[in-house]
Amino acid sequence: MILTRFSVRHFMAVLVLCVAIVVLGTAAYLSMPREAFPDVKVPVITVTTVLDGANPTDIETSVTIPLETELDGVEGLEELRSTSMTDLSVISIEFDPEVDTEVALARVRDAVDKAKGELPPEAEEPIVKEFSFSGDVPVMVVNLVGPASMALSELKDLADRVEDEIQRIPGVLDVKIRGGRERQVRIEVDPVRLRYYGLVPAQVEAAVRGTNHNVSAGVADGPLTRVIYRVPGEFRSPAEIFDLVVGRSPDGVPVYLRDVATVTYAFADETSRARLYDFRAADGERSLGRYVEPQKTVSLEIMKKSGENILAVTDAVKALLGELGLPPQVKAVVALDTSRDVRRMVSDLENGILTALLLVLGVILVGLGARNAFLVAWAIPFSMLISILVLRLLGYTLNMMVLFSLLLALGMLVDNAIVIVENIYRHHSLGLSRPRAAVVGTAEVAWPVIASTATTVAAFLPMVFWPGIMGEFMAYLPVTVIVVLSSSLFVALVINPTLCALVMKRKRGAEATVDPETTRPTYRAVVLYGRFLEFLLDRPGWTLTTAFAVLLLVFAVYGVFGHGVEFFPTIDPNLVMVSVTPPEGTSLEASDRLSRAAEDRVFGRPGSGYDRPVENLKHATV
Repeated sequence: MILTRFSVRHFMAVLVLCVAIVVLGTAAYLSMPREAFPDVKVPVITVTTVLDGANPTDIETSVTIPLETELDGVEGLEELRSTSMTDLSVISIEFDPEVDTEVALARVRDAVDKAKGELPPEAEEPIVKEFSFSGDVPVMVVNLVGPASMALSELKDLADRVEDEIQRIPGVLDVKIRGGRERQVRIEVDPVRLRYYGLVPAQVEAAVRGTNHNVSAGVADGPLTRVIYRVPGEFRSPAEIFDLVVGRSPDGVPVYLRDVATVTYAFADETSRARLYDFRAADGERSLGRYVEPQKTVSLEIMKKSGENILAVTDAVKALLGELGLPPQVKAVVALDTSRDVRRMVSDLENGILTALLLVLGVILVGLGARNAFLVAWAIPFSMLISILVLRLLGYTLNMMVLFSLLLALGMLVDNAIVIVENIYRHHSLGLSRPRAAVVGTAEVAWPVIASTATTVAAFLPMVFWPGIMGEFMAYLPVTVIVVLSSSLFVALVINPTLCALVMKRKRGAEATVDPETTRPTYRAVVLYGRFLEFLLDRPGWTLTTAFAVLLLVFAVYGVFGHGVEFFPTIDPNLVMVSVTPPEGTSLEASDRLSRAAEDRVFGRPGSGYDRPVENLKHATV
């Protein structure tokens, strides 16, 4: 084998390569972002348009239909869905999976630009956004829970402060607040006074809208400095709004806002409500197993940026919650933390590598001795480090699919090393020097080892070309397995022979003048297997017929007792999400009553007809 011969002759270069693999592989592993799921580009674009004060019918006729008319002819469109609700139009456009997301975004933006001329002037700018698992699915949900005596507006103000702090954490993309009451300044116009001064409501609105913003006043360049001028215009208190000139009376006298309207502090209309059911016992782990009253809460949904480390983000959020100094009557409850599953998978991978090392050492120790067992065992960390380094260069993150694939391939990567190291040891026992035994022993089994690896790779290769969104999601599995198997083959053909040529040692009394491979074993199990094999080889027709009959029997048994085919197995989930969709136009109050009726049944509220909640509940956020 030319590659092995070159490696053995240039052993110093191989040793330097080993050091580089350890250093670079470890650095890649430590810096590799951790995620719950791979950020697969989903060809779904949403167009959101806000028109304040419009009912669902007006939204559909004046906003949704004009946009749909232009979007319906976009190239590559597969499905278009729209929802018209009070103040809001949401259009979801699904493209063919073969269409690049950036191309789809450009096409949708062009269509929306064409439709803008037909939208009402008071409608806000349509927001065109692609769907993303990282940007639209929260990695963490934090509930700020306050006592019954605490107003929702106070919780909302506190949530706004926490949101500002969380937004500063590197890796956080967005924070959405659910529940609470938003403070606002309300201007109530008196129509009688307005008529008296000869004004209309649009004039008052235009005056307020046109005044409440800052204005850039240009730049002045001096000999040494450059001064930027800015005219502040935003209102800082209601008193400033009182003195705003909104027009002139017929006789030319300025009319102030205080003359035609009253300005008061108030709350915006509720758009959402949130509450928390905490079923945890005193130890924080067990479930109470009984109904508990919901607590007043404001929820913060935290989304991370694509490719960022989920463990670092969630750890930073938890550390921030401990340092914020929340009021003693307010507690922060983490109701959702997707990093827990990632931590478990990473821990399983590290434990699996350690377990594999110990098992390989234990098995090989008996036959080849301690030093040679370590030569085989080194194939595990070297193969893993090379694989992680390659995956890092490919831009992969350490997500669930990659972690599962690494665990799957962990049991296969030592096969090549065992075959090659054992054959090198056999030739060394027959009297060849270590370097010569490394070259001859590897060359003797190199092609069978390459062929066995290639057959395994061939089994996973078609999955790489799986089309569609699911294919892009599942491609992480075959690519990772192929990278690991290829890395193990490289280690078996280059690193293992070189290390054997340097440090392999025969066990005392293992020297042999006759090749043990040429003598028949005398182990009882091997003898029985040999007799059985001879029996089958002497009757080839009967053997093939029996094998075919067994195959048919397996298909028949599966057809009778099998439970069908499913893409993913059914397992007991640790998180359940329930969505209740009321009819269009349902008020928030009616939606809340509908949700409470479902909550009472699921959580076992006394009098609901259900005596106890669903088993093993810890948190429930509504």
